[in-house]
Amino acid sequence: MRNSSIDNVRGFAMLVIISWHVMNIHSPWTDMWTMPVFFVVMGIFYKPTDWSTLVKKKTATLVVPWLFFSIPDFLMSLAHRGVLEVMRVIFNPYQYLHAGSWFVACTLWIYVITYCLYRIKNNHLRTWITWLMIIGGFVLSNTHVLGYRTVLPLNIHSAMCMYIFFEMGRLLGVVFLKSDKKISIVTACAGFTFCAIDITLLGGVKPFDIIWVSWQQNELLMLLRCVVGCSTILSICNLLPKLPIVSYLGRYSLIVLLSHFYFINILRDLGVLRWHLYALTIVLTLAFTFLSVRYLPQLVGVKTNKK
Repeated sequence: MRNSSIDNVRGFAMLVIISWHVMNIHSPWTDMWTMPVFFVVMGIFYKPTDWSTLVKKKTATLVVPWLFFSIPDFLMSLAHRGVLEVMRVIFNPYQYLHAGSWFVACTLWIYVITYCLYRIKNNHLRTWITWLMIIGGFVLSNTHVLGYRTVLPLNIHSAMCMYIFFEMGRLLGVVFLKSDKKISIVTACAGFTFCAIDITLLGGVKPFDIIWVSWQQNELLMLLRCVVGCSTILSICNLLPKLPIVSYLGRYSLIVLLSHFYFINILRDLGVLRWHLYALTIVLTLAFTFLSVRYLPQLVGVKTNKK
């Protein structure tokens, strides 16, 4: 049985992400949890497995849809930019043809890192290595060599820094999934109080760039804000009933993430702007997701029931 509260969380996050891409609307209330919560959810549902199973599963649910949704960008780039420019982007470890590719790459690296860490049988050693990796990721993001920031390629650096939220989900998953209403109410109220005081006195979290590991603020304070934000939205959604549209967006959030860019570009070319663009993007993305799940499940990473 699916957890509707988790689907609600991811659905709300997708609504915020689409607003970013349509209108560049940012708020401390949403920036503190929107992207980190995806990695928290990954940690909540993570189950250690062998390498062959991991590769098979993530190829079907991440790599195949990633390649499928990259085909239109590839063809359009060939038509408008030429073969040489497209090849230059493909072989550049810091660029992607599809705007959502960084998230898939970061997610894959987190699973690879986790598999490697779980090969270490000593729990204390594994914990030390995990925290050294996370701290190293943030230290490197502030390190300059010959005037250039040291950003590791292929979003490995993003995975190193976001791993702290994956660990948060892995360690506190049971609490989030099984907490009763009273605990959720207390957590949500405490989170709202923290956010209100923080935004009023300190301005709250500023927009940060996970792709280029550029934080634009004190990292420790940012992480604290993100942890509180993720805990708050998870608690709020634990109190809410299943919201059909929001839950659907969350259940198929990868399809929504990888497809909505196309509808934004098409609608902008037709002169649709602002809130009309936002609403129509959501409607078209929902329709496309429904059709994809129904008729192309294996290409978009949806599990099918085998008889």
